[in-house]
Formats: sequence, C-alpha cells, structure tokens
Amino acid sequence: MALRDINNRSDILPGYKLDVIIKDTKHNSFHAVKEFFDLVSKPPKKYLIYGPIQSANCEAVAPITKYWNLITFSPSATSMKLANKKTYSNFFRTSISDFSYNPARIAVMKHFNWTRIGLISQVTDLFTYAAKDLEKLASREDIQVVSSESFTDDPTFTISQLKEKDVRIIVLNAYPAQILQVLCSAYLYKLYGAQYVWFLPGWFFENWIFDNYRPKTFNYNCTMAQLLEVADYYIAFKGVTLPRLSEPRLAGYTAEGFNKEYINFGDKIHLSGSYTYAYDAAWTIALALNRTREILQRNYSRSLDDFNYNDSTTMNILQRAINDVQFIGVSGKIVFQDGNRLGNVRIMQYQRKVYINYTVTVGFYDVFEKKLFFSNYKNKITFKGNYTPVDHAKRIIRRLSVGKEIFAIFATLSSLGTLLSLFMITFNVTYRSVRQVKITSPRVNVMLLLGCVLCYLSVILLGLDWNLISSKTFIASCTAAVWLLSIGFTLGFGSLFWKTWRVYAIYKSKSPKRKIIRDIHILPRLAVLLVIDIIILSLWQIIDPMRTIENSILSKHTSSIGDYEITSITMVCQSVNMPIWLGVIYGYKFVLMIFGAFLAWETRHVNIQEINDSKLIGLSIYNVALLCTVGVILYQFTTAEPSTSYSIVSSFIIFCNTVTICIIFIPMIRNVKEGRDVTSFYANRTNKVRSNTKEGINGTINTVDVTTYKREIEQQNEIVYKLKQFILANNINVQESEEIRSLFST
Repeated sequence: MALRDINNRSDILPGYKLDVIIKDTKHNSFHAVKEFFDLVSKPPKKYLIYGPIQSANCEAVAPITKYWNLITFSPSATSMKLANKKTYSNFFRTSISDFSYNPARIAVMKHFNWTRIGLISQVTDLFTYAAKDLEKLASREDIQVVSSESFTDDPTFTISQLKEKDVRIIVLNAYPAQILQVLCSAYLYKLYGAQYVWFLPGWFFENWIFDNYRPKTFNYNCTMAQLLEVADYYIAFKGVTLPRLSEPRLAGYTAEGFNKEYINFGDKIHLSGSYTYAYDAAWTIALALNRTREILQRNYSRSLDDFNYNDSTTMNILQRAINDVQFIGVSGKIVFQDGNRLGNVRIMQYQRKVYINYTVTVGFYDVFEKKLFFSNYKNKITFKGNYTPVDHAKRIIRRLSVGKEIFAIFATLSSLGTLLSLFMITFNVTYRSVRQVKITSPRVNVMLLLGCVLCYLSVILLGLDWNLISSKTFIASCTAAVWLLSIGFTLGFGSLFWKTWRVYAIYKSKSPKRKIIRDIHILPRLAVLLVIDIIILSLWQIIDPMRTIENSILSKHTSSIGDYEITSITMVCQSVNMPIWLGVIYGYKFVLMIFGAFLAWETRHVNIQEINDSKLIGLSIYNVALLCTVGVILYQFTTAEPSTSYSIVSSFIIFCNTVTICIIFIPMIRNVKEGRDVTSFYANRTNKVRSNTKEGINGTINTVDVTTYKREIEQQNEIVYKLKQFILANNINVQESEEIRSLFST
C-alpha cells in the first residue's frame, strides 16, 4: 500500500519505481542471515534491507549488511541493543522503542515523586539493554535504582531481593510468559497492592495474560485470579500508532481515511500493531532515496543507477538523508536521532474493572516537548487504595524524651513536696521537747522526712531531657537518681519499719524484766539498711557502671497519603547486668516491705494513741508497700514511652511520699495546736478503773465473778508496766513521771 502511494507521486523518485523482494526469516536469526546472503547474491541490485521485523533477527543481520554498504531499516524492532552505533551504524527504525519509552517512564516517575526504583530484566539483549539505558537516564534525573536484578528461569531470588530492599516501584522487562512467572513470585512475596506499582512492556497483544497462562509449563503455582491481583493497575508504554493530528499527513490520509483504505487494501490479511510504522518506514526510505538522488546528481554527477555493493559514498549519503528526514506520517511526526525514531508515547494502565483483557490509555508523553499529560482522557490513572503510592515508606525519626509540660508539672509537685518535707522537719526540730512530738521519736521522724526529700529530688533528675544535656551529664543524672531513690526509700520506709518494730517488741514482750528501746537503738538499725544500700550501689557503679543506650522502635502506618514508618528513639541509662542489680535491690526492699506489713498487722490492736502512732505508721506501711509494688510493675510495661513511664513513676513517688507525710504528721500538728495533753488521757483511763472498782465493792458480793476481776486487774497492771517502760525509753523527766505515777496510785 505504501509502495503504491509512493509510486503514484511524480515528485518522489521521478523515473524510478520502488519494489520489494520478500523473504521469510521464520523467526530465526540464522535463517535470516541465510536469506540476506541469498538476496545479495542474486539480481536485481538491492539498495536497502527493509526489515527484519524482530529485534533478534535485526541484531544478527544488521552488522553484516554494512559490508555490502546496505542500510538495514526495520519498521518494528525495538531492542535498545540496536541503538549501539558502533555495532549497528547502518541501522534505522520507525518503531517507537525504549529510546522513547524510557524518557516517558522517567517522566511518570518524576510526576509522582518516585525517586527510588527497582529493575527486573529477563536475560536477553532485548531487555538487559533497555534496563541499562533506563538506569543511565535515572541516574541523570536523581532517581535511585535500588536494585537491578535479572533472571533466566526462576525469578524467586530476584523478587526476594526487591522485598528485602523494600522496593515499591518496579520496572519489569520480559516476555509475557516469563512476566507471569515474576508476577506469581511477587504474589507469594506480597509485592502487590496499594503500596506497589509495576511497569511492564506495552507492546504485548490483547489478552496476553490469558493467552500466556501456562503454570505447568513455566512451573508456577498461582491462579489466574492471583496473577490479576498483582497485575492490576500496572503501567505500560506504547507508541502512538495512529494519532489524531491537526497537521496534514504527507500521504494525505486522515486517521479514519487511512484505516478505511488499509482495511480495503489487498487480500484482506492485515498486520496488527505496528502496521502504521511499516507504512511510514517505506515513505522514509523513499524520501531519503529521493534526497540521495538529488545530492548524487548535484555534487557527484551520478545517479542511483551507479550504486554497487562497494559504493560507500552512496550509503553514507543515504544514512545522512535518513537522519535528516522529517515529515508527518500516519503514525505521527517522523524524526530520527542516531537512527532511532523519536516518537510520542501513550501511557497505558491495566484497570481490571474497566477492561479486563488489556490496558487503557490514561496519558500521553510528548517526546519533542518533554511534557506529560494525564488530562482529557476518559480513563484517569488511578491506584489501588485511591492514593498515590510512595516509593518507600517515609521515615520519620522522633527523638522521644519527657515532655516539657509533663516535666514542669512533676518538677513543681516535687518541689512542693520537698518544701512540705522541710516544713515537717522544722516542726519536729522546733517542737521536739513538746510531749506530743517527743513521744513519737522526732529524730527518727527527721530521718523519715529526709528520705522523702531525697525521693522528691529524684523525680527532677529522672525527668531531665537527654536532648538538651551531654551524654556524661545524662549518665550522672541517671546514677544520682538511682542513689537518691534507693537511699530515700531506705530512710523513709526504714524509719517506719523500725518504729513499728519497737511497738511490736514492747507489746509482744512476755519477759517480766523491763524492755527499753530508745531512739539510740533504732538509728543504728536504720544505719545498717543504709550501709546495705551503699554497698550494693557502690558495687553496681564500680563493676557495671551506667551507660547510655539508644533504643529505637519502628512502627508502620498507612494513611490516605501513603504509608510511613516512625522510628522512635529513646535514650536510656542501662548497664550490662542491670536486671541482676535491680533484682537485688528490689528483692531485699521487697522483703523489708513484707516484714513491715507483718509488723503493722501484728500491732493493729494497739489503741493507746498518745503513747505511739502505730496505727498511722501501719497505714503508711500498707500505703508504701502497695504503691511501690504497683508502680514497679507498671513501669516495666511503659519504658518505651518516656513521658508515660516518667509520669507513672513520678506519680507513685510523689503520691506515696505525700500521703505518708500527711498520715503521720498532720495529726501530730493538730494535737500540738489543740494542746492535747497525755495526762488527761491517763486520768480518764484511771477514773474508769476506779469507777469499775467502786461498782464492784458496792455490788452484791454473791454476783461478783472473782476470776473476772482478777483478769481485769492483771490487764491494768500490764498497762502500767508498759507505760513505765515507755517513759524510760523516751527519756521523760522525773517530774512528768511523778505526775503520771500519782494518777495510778491507789
């Protein structure tokens, strides 16, 4: 059809008639070479080789034809290997190849901000050269090729590499049957869905997925539905074969007119796909030969008839003429660059819900203007999940520390607690000689309050922001916080423990001898607990000192703008054997709390409030034991979130200290303020005894149970005896003792 139209033109090759001798390569490179030799060995003289159709045959024939000074011109070969002018200097083509597709691929990637891609190629020249060219273009456009893989039979390892490197944008070049193998592996490795985009060749025929589905032949175990799931929304690129143009075509056809003429031409057997390229290739050859004829006639006084297989001059002129050809063909604008046609590209996408058998056009790339168009198309480019995938999970690094607002709150509460403790210390020192304070052991009270102060201060050290201080300062603050908290707990709880032990020892003593336990006996025992703390903490610091460790937690999220990963980094103080050291400290303090709770329980029925504060101390011990146990357990589950763990620990420390102070010292302050005196209580107890005695004497002797009176007298004598012991233990002066003794005289 092209030859007919050309030969009908009097302005193209006047005096000549184009003709063609057809040879069948049988899709075999060796046979193609054989047919070439047959052509050049027989008349008539050939001016140019039109074909072969397949890239592999062109790769075999084109390097040979130059030795006969013949040009090879293919209308359909697309291999990028043929773009190598050192080997294929005499090769030309009108088909749109990866020479135009790769710039279109890069344009799409840049449009969607994909700067991180992976390449997979079947091991053949057709695909490996295209991948190398794309890699070069990507490098120039600052697009990183994370992985460039190739395969022959089994693509499993190739897919596993892409999965390992978290490649989301994948360009696959292979024949249809092998592509289905790759897609099956991708399904097994879950490289599909809203996070992934596949780029496939666009020159496949309609129904290519269904026509090439042969799982037994190519050894893959995926169903058709699974393959379609992976293939859905893949992007492909295809040359514009018959565009609607505003400019008139050289041959005079409109798109509709050409199709109508083509269908009605010949024996009704028609090519599909690249037939417009074949038509334009004939016109290109005719225009180049016409230009060569003119140059030969003008500059060399020769004609085309003078050409022979040794005539390199004519071949060189013809090469330049083809590269200079520009016209509007039926397939669009015809322009060559180093033998490769530059042509506009259709952007295709496989949208199963729209058309299950093939891709639909969603965009256009103008290779001359280097512009990308996605508008004005019936089908819009879209992706699974209704959002544009990202080339990798966006990584957000968060350096977590205690929030400023949270730290400010607890630092303020800690400071107020410290002031409360100092106030109570001042009160105990100031009123240490007042009977209501003196009998509660003010020196032991001061130790308790000093422990609370240390615990309050540890709250401030635990909340320091590691982002604002040096590593050495952070380690020092961690170490100091551990020392303060451990020693503070020992002073506070140890004081409660030994005060309760004193009450227990006095009231449970069965010895007729006096049992005197003064503060001087309690303080050394408290010092023993402190020494144990100091030994453990010193060994810890010497043998296994604290060091800073960055802990990172990776969390993945998906939103309407894509998926992203958040790496949360926290700085913690830790030693190599920290669980062991904490186990030792927790262990012995837990034992101390258990014994303290036991002593509080055993003295729960002691009702002489002015003699001791055992009930309040017992309540404080229960409070401390419960809160400390719960606090430690909760802390172990929240160490990943600094603000949460700090809030929990600080809350328990502040609450525990404050409640203990209030339980023990608020009633004491109230008693001092109200001026309550211990003697009034004793007087009431004595009057009760006297009243009971008189009632017994005045009553009928026959009704008196002598055994009952004896038991009551023994109980009263025991109270008197223990009162005397308490007076001696607390250094109550003789005058005060005389006052109390007088109340119990009969």
